[in-house]
Formats: sequence, structure tokens, C-alpha cells
Amino acid sequence: IDKGKKEKPEEVKNLKVKYYTEKEVKSVYIASPDLNECRSTQIDFKTGKDDQGNYLEIIVPSLEYWDMIYMSS
Repeated sequence: IDKGKKEKPEEVKNLKVKYYTEKEVKSVYIASPDLNECRSTQIDFKTGKDDQGNYLEIIVPSLEYWDMIYMSS
């Protein structure tokens, strides 16, 4: 048994995320060990509204192991 040994995950590119919030968001940032040496990078986002409420639409450039997305208002 290969305990603790896993294959490298398949990288996903341009992952669309829809995040519902009632707060006004001014900026969205991403940080990841997979991107830019773990430094935060500001990313673009769009706002919208549907029958579930107000949302942000974010395109995550790439995801391999993990990403952290945070927002400022």
C-alpha cells in the first residue's frame, strides 16, 4: 500500500466561480503555492444578480493543489 503517496492532481485552468454576497466588493485577490510564488495577485471579477441574489463571478486562472481567494470591500 502506498500510504501518503498520491498522484499529482490534474491542473484545472480558468475555473469559473460564482460567489453570492450582499456586501459590496471592491477587489478580489488570489494566492496559491502554485502561482506567483504564493504572492497575492489581484484578479478581475464581474458582478451580477439572479433569482438567488447578488453575486461575483470570478475566473480562477489555475488550480492544482489549492488556491486562496479573498476580497476587500
